[in-house]
Amino acid sequence: MTECPEAAQASPPPAVRRSGLLFGGVAVVALAAAVALYAAGGPPYGVNIGGGFLYLLGLLAGLVASVLLWITWSEVRTRVSTGRLRWGVGTAAASLLLVSTCVVVSLSRVAGGQAQLVLITVTAVVLGGAVAAVPRGGG
Repeated sequence: MTECPEAAQASPPPAVRRSGLLFGGVAVVALAAAVALYAAGGPPYGVNIGGGFLYLLGLLAGLVASVLLWITWSEVRTRVSTGRLRWGVGTAAASLLLVSTCVVVSLSRVAGGQAQLVLITVTAVVLGGAVAAVPRGGG
């Protein structure tokens, strides 16, 4: 018995979508909590161990989530409208770009603490949008 290869690729495995949603949710919460801790503690931000831990957790979870969400969107492209597909792939790509930018900006120290807090906040918001855009039904 031979299966149709197109049917096998019609939708992502539910585990991929769920994992993307889980990692995305963890990333959004961790990044938002890191911003809250950094803002509450004030400068110098580098001595805030709790904020640093949450920031690293958020970046790692955000990286994994961005890739999983990208995979989810690439595999549901035949079932969703073109506009929704563009929004989904766009937010997944923007999430990946922003997570990478956070890492580069933090390690290279090209921006001050306030600018980094804004960048972390924007990253959390875009990741939240990417998670919210994922199709929930079927698969």
